[in-house]
Amino acid sequence: MTEGDASHPQVQLLDAERRIQELHAGLALALASIRAAYIRVDRQGCVSDMNTMAQEITGWPLSEARGLSIWSVFQREGRPEHYLKRNPIEVLQEQDWQAGEGRPMVLIARDGRPVSVEVYATVSHGPDGHPDGMVLVFRDQSALYQAQTAAHRLAAIVESSHDAIVGKALDGTITSWNQAAERLFGYSADEAVGMSVMALIPPERRNEEMQILARLVQGDRIPALETVRLSRDGQRIDVSLSISPVRDHAGTIIGAAKIARDITQELAARQARARVDGLERENREVLEAMRTKSLFLASMSHELRTPLNAIIGFAQLLHESPVAVSEEKRQQFVAHILSAGRHLLEMINDVLDLSKVEAGRIDFNPVEFDVRAAVHDLIETLRPLAQSRQHRLREDLDPDVGPVLLDPVRLRQILYNYLSNAIKFTPPGGDIVVRTRARGRRSFLLEVQDNGAGLSDADQAELFQEFRQLRRQPGQDSAGTGLGLALTRRLAQAQGGSAGVASEPGRGSRFYVVLPVRHAHPSGLEAASTVNDAGRTAVHTPRVVVVDDDHSLNRDLMDRLRDTGVTVERTDNVLDAGKIAATERVDAFVLGLEVAGRNGLELLIRQGPEAAVPPVGALNVALDRDHVASFPVAGVIPKPSTPRDVGEALAQCAEGARSPTVMVVDDDPLSLTLMDETLRGWGVSAILFRSAEAALAHLERDTPDLIILDLLMPVMDGFEVLAAIRRRPDLMHLPVFIWTSLTLTTDEQDRLRRSAARVLSKGEAALDGLLAELLPIPARTTAP
Repeated sequence: MTEGDASHPQVQLLDAERRIQELHAGLALALASIRAAYIRVDRQGCVSDMNTMAQEITGWPLSEARGLSIWSVFQREGRPEHYLKRNPIEVLQEQDWQAGEGRPMVLIARDGRPVSVEVYATVSHGPDGHPDGMVLVFRDQSALYQAQTAAHRLAAIVESSHDAIVGKALDGTITSWNQAAERLFGYSADEAVGMSVMALIPPERRNEEMQILARLVQGDRIPALETVRLSRDGQRIDVSLSISPVRDHAGTIIGAAKIARDITQELAARQARARVDGLERENREVLEAMRTKSLFLASMSHELRTPLNAIIGFAQLLHESPVAVSEEKRQQFVAHILSAGRHLLEMINDVLDLSKVEAGRIDFNPVEFDVRAAVHDLIETLRPLAQSRQHRLREDLDPDVGPVLLDPVRLRQILYNYLSNAIKFTPPGGDIVVRTRARGRRSFLLEVQDNGAGLSDADQAELFQEFRQLRRQPGQDSAGTGLGLALTRRLAQAQGGSAGVASEPGRGSRFYVVLPVRHAHPSGLEAASTVNDAGRTAVHTPRVVVVDDDHSLNRDLMDRLRDTGVTVERTDNVLDAGKIAATERVDAFVLGLEVAGRNGLELLIRQGPEAAVPPVGALNVALDRDHVASFPVAGVIPKPSTPRDVGEALAQCAEGARSPTVMVVDDDPLSLTLMDETLRGWGVSAILFRSAEAALAHLERDTPDLIILDLLMPVMDGFEVLAAIRRRPDLMHLPVFIWTSLTLTTDEQDRLRRSAARVLSKGEAALDGLLAELLPIPARTTAP
């Protein structure tokens, strides 16, 4: 048999050695892949081999470790000293390690570092069956043990926390639940883990949770918030919520951790503190009002006594003088009595008029007259007084301000207050200009400008306040009650206008009033007039009904409306709103798009075939507990609409134009055709647009008399169009009727709510914007 024969012993030996080498290579590769250390010990207990990982962990290179006792190379904490005198193979056999059994140890590396390891040891046997060495396989577990220690420590902190700590996956499934959560919500950990977090959230706040999850997925930071959650028994709990994302080892967000703290008592304390603060503030305001009124009454007493003393004194001279009074003197005394009497009457009328305006019972007699002629006549009346103080009095009257429908007596009263003050408080030799300017087709500006001392910001803030008089400079005329400017502002507001001042110390002042060309109430609605018992025309105080089931969202609006003298009511039931409109006059509704889970538009408008469509002054879209987007509108046209619906809208067209131009915006071509035909039936021309963008582009070039706007359109819907229109001052009062289906699906309402939220996030459609439409009174005290 030759040596090349496979059965030859030498060939078999070579094959066995090759297989052993392959096994060693495979073992080395496997151990390296799991970062495991390997040490081979011979039968004397000395190191014969070790892999790279073993060298790295122990700190012993193979070249130095080979031949050394394993006791020297693999040292560990707690090893008995007597082991060092024995063969490690015998020790291993005595300890009876089972195959696959790992034991934790702390290895002391060559440089003294303690390393936590898990060791697997086994005795190897030779061909004769006797032990010929041992093998140690171990892994560095330091990082794992540290992580486990940190996890145990964190778990202990979580369990001992007084705050409820809840973990959840991105689908809302609860993954962890501490003892504080059990106490707060009433569910045990076994019950809560695996349950949906939605079980803890009131139905009206589920949108809040969905928004939180959506923001977590996007990686947004979620600020702490105060909200409401439900306990197992259905009790509502006020909580402060902190939310943190939970990430996996790759940094991917896989869930969230929430810390919930019960703030019921804190809120109660806060509310109690707010009530106390409110009472203290009210008390301060009452004391200030009493002080101010006392000062006013003292001043008023002096102002009334001055002309009254003159009247009584000169009358006594005429009646009781022992010496006959000459005709010249008699005429002088009568003239003094007449002048003092007129002055006294003016002051009394100011007080009475102010009280009437505040009570909403001021009388107006709107007639058509020429503003320029009326202003010129009053200037000529006061010109002698101005000349006596060496003032140069000029007029600058805009020819575009034509005839107006207002009360000429009230206009004269306003201008008289401004002009007489300018003459009184401007130093001798000053310049005074009375100016008018057209403000579009709906209003005009009347102002009186002087080059006097001017006013500080603090003085401007008090100018139009009742019972407030500014401190006069030495030598200034002290006549007057201090009610003139307050009355001027009230008279302007009662006609749908506004009053203000622009001034700077040392540079004079400009007092202005903006009035409508047709008498209107500050709600933006033309005032209805009735004849009272005295045969005079009395103005109806407009009435606004707020239809919404969340009073807190509309409290500011209602307070601001009441401040202007508007009668304001609230109802959370649209059926009740309809009954109010059917039995009593309502000038405008501020209507929630969704009231008590129902479509407010549908229930309000469809009261019955004979019911008139009440005006809708604004639409509210509630976004959450603290935010509402409000959009001023002229009214609502239902879809489908009848010719009567459209005719009633046209009746409110700008300034009663005989042949108004109407812009219709709707993405549905059939709806546009139907509306076009309906308008033609009324003899009205229409401009039709299928996209909001095209309509807004047209408004840059031309302005229609009225807009009919669909709410639901692609790309840019009705709310965004309304916001864009109201941003432009020249379109602020352009009538816009919402044209929309009365039956809005849940998806459609959600879509409109999201659109309203986008508009609100840009700072548009907020309360000031709504009031600017309902109450055209500048919120600031600067010039228009």
